[in-house]
Amino acid sequence: GRARLQYTILGDTVNTAARLESWAGPGADGDGDHCRILISATTLHHLDEHCHARPVGSLTLKGKAQPVPVFRVTDEVGDPLGV
Repeated sequence: GRARLQYTILGDTVNTAARLESWAGPGADGDGDHCRILISATTLHHLDEHCHARPVGSLTLKGKAQPVPVFRVTDEVGDPLGV
């Protein structure tokens, strides 16, 4: 028979991404914009100068001692990277 592979994604990175996706904190909606991309400071750090983002608040996550800073990716050149 055919072998079947099953994959499960677990871990801190996936949990953080899922919570960012569902977060409705202040400024997260992009002032009514229908499209938004929210990222953590860790992701922003890895993107370096290739990304413009605006800080929109902090998210308290289960299992984390400190709130996670949240950033909204923008196409505005003048926005600070925030980290």
